[in-house]
Amino acid sequence: MRTIEDVKNDMDNFEGKKTTKAYRTLKNELLSLENESQGLGDTVEKVLKATGITSAVKAIVGDDCGCKERKQRLNALLPYGTPKQIRCFTEEEIEKYTEFFNSRKKDSWTAEQVTFLFELYAGVFNKRYNIKRMCSSCMGTANILRGVTGDLDKVYKESI
Repeated sequence: MRTIEDVKNDMDNFEGKKTTKAYRTLKNELLSLENESQGLGDTVEKVLKATGITSAVKAIVGDDCGCKERKQRLNALLPYGTPKQIRCFTEEEIEKYTEFFNSRKKDSWTAEQVTFLFELYAGVFNKRYNIKRMCSSCMGTANILRGVTGDLDKVYKESI
């Protein structure tokens, strides 16, 4: 997926008239990307801009107010959408997941498997779930486990 910076770079390096369809397509892609929040940082930025706080801070402090860094930190801390994989499985994790993969039953997890899946997920995606708050008999937990297992299955298939 292209980033805002990629599109801006293409627009800056665009050769030809800016009234062409190709340039308008780039402009529309940029608007679409700018309107789509990647995480909490983008949402905070939009709120501060809409309320006029951004303009006030920049008038007092100047353009280098730390907003860009804050936005990046908050987006990394709480991204929206699908979690980003930060690493692949280790050899030991491949062995353990192979054992789980071959012995699992659809929509049924033992307490040991739940602990293993959430710990592995935390390591691979850098996203933790509070296992203590999970209910062994509710659909919400089952849905979370389906998602966790699905994400881990993709990483597993790429790792073997």
